[in-house]
Amino acid sequence: MNCKILSLFLFLCGYLIPCRVLAQKVVYDAKHFAIVNANAGAREAAEATHQSYLKKINDDMNSMDANAGTLVAAQTLIFEGLNNVDGALKNGLMVKDMTVIIKRTLSYTGKMASLAQNDPVLLLFAGKMTNACYERGIALLNDVSAFVLANGKHILMDYNARDEQILKIYQDLLLMEALAYGGWQAMYYAKANGLLKSLTPFPAYVNNDRLIATDIARKFKYLKQ
Repeated sequence: MNCKILSLFLFLCGYLIPCRVLAQKVVYDAKHFAIVNANAGAREAAEATHQSYLKKINDDMNSMDANAGTLVAAQTLIFEGLNNVDGALKNGLMVKDMTVIIKRTLSYTGKMASLAQNDPVLLLFAGKMTNACYERGIALLNDVSAFVLANGKHILMDYNARDEQILKIYQDLLLMEALAYGGWQAMYYAKANGLLKSLTPFPAYVNNDRLIATDIARKFKYLKQ
């Protein structure tokens, strides 16, 4: 009986008391909408910049690999040609220096690759030097190859052509070593000083290797003439 009375009471309450429907109202906030759009634009720009950095890093890594390859190939051509020259020339100081320079250049390139493995963004600090070294390596390899093809078995036997070619090769190798060293130093100190500090374009950034960098620039200008 009590259950029937309670059910009747609830039915009457639901029938007599009008139901209120709550609805949400759409509000357009122009400022918030503008902020959202601005944030989206900033994210897209940051993503595009990040992709460009990744592409540049990849290009620089390829340049380093190619540069090492050109050095080894040039070294092979040079010393294959020197096999046709007497032992006195083989023991010449300049030719010996070439071997040392090539080894040092490959060492600097290897150090750059080692730093890039742990932090590829460091290559951004050595991009120009890496590209210049790569271009020099290609030019050197082409020059030596042309010289070999032109002289055949008698490569470097004519002392005038030989001395001129050896001097040019020696200077190019010196320049490539300076570029490789400069690239490695740029990456090394960028890591030591911290990427954020190194990327700051203010004069507060202090180059700990200023004297060496100045000397490299001077040699580059001299050898480029």
